[in-house]
Amino acid sequence: ENSLSCMAQIYDVSIDSSSRLPLDYVFYQHPNSKEQGLLAGINLRDLESGKHRLIIKKKILEDKEVIAGNTIEIPFFIN
Repeated sequence: ENSLSCMAQIYDVSIDSSSRLPLDYVFYQHPNSKEQGLLAGINLRDLESGKHRLIIKKKILEDKEVIAGNTIEIPFFIN
């Protein structure tokens, strides 16, 4: 539980630049490649139809300071 909580602080996840999404992470191992990672579900029930962007920002600890790392934007549509 503490490990998951710590790992979850590495990422800021949002949709359409809205506030940060509260996510419950679980450890996950890909069934084919056996790659280790995190898995989280996102509730999209309240989003309107149309184009949206999932934004994942990674934080990095550098010289005892948290700085912005890579940002990934994933476009998706809801019908």
